[in-house]
Amino acid sequence: MQASKDEAEFASRQHPSIETWTGNMPAFDLRKLISSRDPVAAMQSFWVHITQIISPAMGVRFCLNCPRCWLSFHPCADVCGSVADYMGGSDGRTDALVGAVEAQKTTGALQLHWFQYGQRLHQHCSMEEIARRMSEGLADPSALKQWYEEVSCAAYPKPELRAENEAKLEGAHPNFKDDTRLVFFPSFCELLLRLCTNFRPTTLL
Repeated sequence: MQASKDEAEFASRQHPSIETWTGNMPAFDLRKLISSRDPVAAMQSFWVHITQIISPAMGVRFCLNCPRCWLSFHPCADVCGSVADYMGGSDGRTDALVGAVEAQKTTGALQLHWFQYGQRLHQHCSMEEIARRMSEGLADPSALKQWYEEVSCAAYPKPELRAENEAKLEGAHPNFKDDTRLVFFPSFCELLLRLCTNFRPTTLL
């Protein structure tokens, strides 16, 4: 089926790269139409987010062959089985991410749920060793509490703002068709993208 003029502006071989494009985002209904023409592209975009954004953001080495890449000459995991990057990620150093992809019942949109196995003191230390390090000032229990408050926060950071916009948010649910914030590249990822442009799991051994 031939694409319409509106579609061709956003989905054609002549269209510029998303990295240099500064035009307006297509309307919600047009985005749905473009996705319906090529649903595989939406699936591939999902995997790009997983491998090129989540992987460096969480500070883990990851490839599309994980965990079978362990049998190759360039595994993502080190000799101890950890895929943690040298500098860690947004939640510290993570030994592994284990998750599953599921599709939403209403729209079929893909999403990933995962368990994060972070590196912590009690991984390799007994309670006695941890207590000794605390008494020597080498471990601070308040740091662990702060980590949980930041990473496992189960409350809205600004409840008054949430209450103020609740009616608007509920009215826009579930499509949020007039909200384009999630279709643009997050500003906090711009620096991360520049740092990880040459990121290749096979080179971090």
